[in-house]
Amino acid sequence: DWPAWPSNMPMVDTGDVWSRLPEAQLPMMKETPTGYQVQFAAAGIKPSDLRVTIDNNILKVQGESKSEHDGWEYTSSIERSIQLPKNIDATAIEAISDHGMLCISVPKMELQASEAPRLIPIKPAPSSPTKK
Repeated sequence: DWPAWPSNMPMVDTGDVWSRLPEAQLPMMKETPTGYQVQFAAAGIKPSDLRVTIDNNILKVQGESKSEHDGWEYTSSIERSIQLPKNIDATAIEAISDHGMLCISVPKMELQASEAPRLIPIKPAPSSPTKK
């Protein structure tokens, strides 16, 4: 049997863990007149160990770095993604690594305007042979 929980010791309430994550760990996106600026924290990971991809308007950053110090092996990793709007030019995205921050520039692209509304005529069904 487990001992009773001491009444003078409060239970730990984890609450909403996601809301308490440091903002630096979450991707930040800002809209500008010509595009979007996306920033990811990637401290401790060399730019050569990072990979940035875009697929179906989902921007994904992945990376891993290993180091050794005093016989201990350390690993830093990142995997973050962010859904981008539909009006982006995926062929012109650029990424710059600056002092542990990955800054990604995503230009906007004009969406093709849909055609003017039109009336679609309704045709009668083909006549079927009548039963006798």
